[in-house]
Amino acid sequence: MRRWPVVGVLCVGLATCLPTLPATVFAGSGTTAAIGVSGAAYSFSVTCATRSATGRMSMQTATAFHGYDVIDDAGLAGPAVRYNEAGQPASSGPQPWFASTFLASDADAYRLDEVSATGVVSPVVSAVPTTDCPIYGGPGARFQPLKATRILDTRSPTAVGYSGPKPGRTQSIDLQVTNRAGVPSTATAVSLNITMTEATGAGFVQAFPTGQALAGTSSNINADAVGQTIANTVIVPIGVGGKVTLFTSAGAHLLADVSGFFSPVLGPVAGGRFVSVTPRRVLDTRTASLLNYLSPTPGATPGTSPGVGANVRFNPVTAAGLAVAKVAAVAINLTATEAAGAGYVQVAPSGTLVPGASSNVNVERGGQTIANMVIVPVSAAGEIDIFTQAGTHLVVDVLGWFTNATNEADTSGLYYTVTPERVLDTRPETAVNFVNERRPGLGEIYRPAASGSVDIRFDGLPEDQVGAVVVNLTATDATAAGFVQAAAQLALNPGASSNVNVERAGQTIANAAIVPVNQTQTVTIYTQSGAGLIADISGFFRR
Repeated sequence: MRRWPVVGVLCVGLATCLPTLPATVFAGSGTTAAIGVSGAAYSFSVTCATRSATGRMSMQTATAFHGYDVIDDAGLAGPAVRYNEAGQPASSGPQPWFASTFLASDADAYRLDEVSATGVVSPVVSAVPTTDCPIYGGPGARFQPLKATRILDTRSPTAVGYSGPKPGRTQSIDLQVTNRAGVPSTATAVSLNITMTEATGAGFVQAFPTGQALAGTSSNINADAVGQTIANTVIVPIGVGGKVTLFTSAGAHLLADVSGFFSPVLGPVAGGRFVSVTPRRVLDTRTASLLNYLSPTPGATPGTSPGVGANVRFNPVTAAGLAVAKVAAVAINLTATEAAGAGYVQVAPSGTLVPGASSNVNVERGGQTIANMVIVPVSAAGEIDIFTQAGTHLVVDVLGWFTNATNEADTSGLYYTVTPERVLDTRPETAVNFVNERRPGLGEIYRPAASGSVDIRFDGLPEDQVGAVVVNLTATDATAAGFVQAAAQLALNPGASSNVNVERAGQTIANAAIVPVNQTQTVTIYTQSGAGLIADISGFFRR
């Protein structure tokens, strides 16, 4: 692992590969594509945050494919891709076979070579230098929580910060975030709860710094049905003109509530630093004996689902074993489950909640289970209120907390922005940092199975300086209902917390997460029932 100097950073993520692209690419600039001697179509990309390279192969046009390797500048190769375990060449004629492989070696350059049945090596993609990757770091930023305020609503009856028709397919909105709702012009990143509603069709919404990334290179919210309403929290760097861009692939109305911002500091500070904890479940209204309300309110008695218009007040700070006098805000994963009907769930510091002024979790139907990460300030007593519009059971996991001014000054927990970049995709056609195959009649051979896990090592981030990463986690083409859970490598306790909840086979759903890393800057993503896994990084907190 390399130790990087501390300077400014920009990083562009991975684009969908197309066979017509030129066979040259610079690290972090996207994905290159090329055709091998065999006729096989290749795509190749370098991921800067993990300092790795991924090669993907399609045999839709191949006539004599045998195998390929991803190789670094020292000659080290990743897991080789061959047609079968015996190393036999492919039968003649194109076929729907896709394969991916990758190599993470902290190299200065990576290339992709095709290997014939007789062992002849043919370069397909020449060396791509990782030295072109951004140098991550720069001045750290501290977090300032804000009262949740709506700054965007594209629906005409309730429009905020927008005038025009419903955003359509591949449309982008450049949203002004600085000098609004308490966000100053000096802010470098903003925390938003983004909701897509009345989705035109299956697709995704992506948030990125205006002018500093490419549409389609990452994602934040996924809709898989017409008319769907779903939300997710994003911590997104602020781009040109104090704006962030919201891109919708298939079209949807968009809402955005700002809940805080990050502003740069030049040295140690007391407040606004993040302290990660091993995720801990601090509230579960489904049981009368485990994790109950500290201050139950009418309609919300222990073991009984909070009802229509219920306000659940409880103290996540003391429940997580934290010192109330030190905590300004908490990062939680909030899950609504066994919902009574369609509605929303809203979170605020106790005593300040105004129903409907903002929202955090959107429930579409009775019985649904859905989660969202929330960063919420706490009251002087450490309490928060959770309002359920239509009634639902609630589950809360604490992910960490933000310091207030009573703490000692330090640089630990300051935030560093990374322009969103894809660091994991287990699907063979679009894989990043994963080995997989989809063979005719066999499906995905190496996809994450039930109780399976995938590690991501952030070898491109500053050595020994990363305490936690901010990632958007997506489960796709799920095998069955279950959950996805993220933790520092070797620290994962399956079921002790959750990040993404899958309700049915085939579903695609995402949620944001703040995940601690271990000493090698590695996280583990676990899937209870089996699913394709995608992860996009947008920043990290200093160790």
